[in-house]
Amino acid sequence: MTTAPGIRKALAIVRLLAVQTDGLGFNQMRSDLDGLPASTLSRLLRVLVEEGWVRHAADGRYQLGPGAWQTIDRAVALRADDEALIAAAVEALAAATGESAAFTVWAGDGFLFRYKHEMPESYHYLPLGQLGTDVFVNGFGTVNCAWQDDDEIMRQIRRHGVDPVATRARLEALRAAPLYTVRDRGLRFIAPVHAGAQRAYRGALGVTCSLCDLEPAAHQALGAAVLAQAQALTRRLTPDPSSPETP
Repeated sequence: MTTAPGIRKALAIVRLLAVQTDGLGFNQMRSDLDGLPASTLSRLLRVLVEEGWVRHAADGRYQLGPGAWQTIDRAVALRADDEALIAAAVEALAAATGESAAFTVWAGDGFLFRYKHEMPESYHYLPLGQLGTDVFVNGFGTVNCAWQDDDEIMRQIRRHGVDPVATRARLEALRAAPLYTVRDRGLRFIAPVHAGAQRAYRGALGVTCSLCDLEPAAHQALGAAVLAQAQALTRRLTPDPSSPETP
């Protein structure tokens, strides 16, 4: 097992345990990780337990360990200002378009609505914190999946039983475009948001219109508003290298 695949597999374990807060048994973890070989999973878990990232409970379940939670707590503190910017962007987008706006993030086996502002006469989303699993149907799920690494994308393709060639081509085209427009349960306009000096993927910002048939001018205006807000949010979440406060 080379270093990069080993790191990806270890991160997959941490992501899985992060959403399964009650913990998982060894066999259930193997199943959820698409049949990862027992010897590989055992070796990775041993290292993660030694480093404090995973805890092996007395009942045999594996849970996130104190090392992981300390890192998460530090990350949460550092990102508190970012979260305020994201929430403000969702509010501003809803006010500017008159449509329900939302910001969603990837969460292991689906996507979560982190922030939303629903307009009374517009679309209504899933509750905040509820996992959306229709990854290749819901536009927000598709955008979030498109920005994951190749291993995660292939895992989702296998999990959902979709055509790998066509789906990968669709996701690659999506990543190459600044704005994704799709009709599923409504007409959605969605753009990716990036953050940090490395411009890491942060989530998907968009609006959903209950009316799927819009006049061309209205269609163009909604798409432009989403793209402008997503790009502005990316700039706010990306440190200015010329600033003296930038590490």
